[in-house]
Amino acid sequence: MSPAVHTAMAFVAVLSLVGTVANVHQRRWGFLCWMVTNAAWVVYDLALGAWPQAALMAVYWHLALYGYIRWGRAQRARKERST
Repeated sequence: MSPAVHTAMAFVAVLSLVGTVANVHQRRWGFLCWMVTNAAWVVYDLALGAWPQAALMAVYWHLALYGYIRWGRAQRARKERST
């Protein structure tokens, strides 16, 4: 892989950590970070031929989508209860 790809994947790794910190602080946008980074890891792993790792990252992508939707519903429900 080229140095540019390694640099891009380093950025992806940092963004993954940003998503984790956001979720620790109960920020819904952390799931969006994970969706972006998990998709990037899927592409990267497929390029490497790391099929099981790509499959794992695809599952993580779906879990991030699920979490984003669930947290959104919970936020709306809390907002409706408080008004």
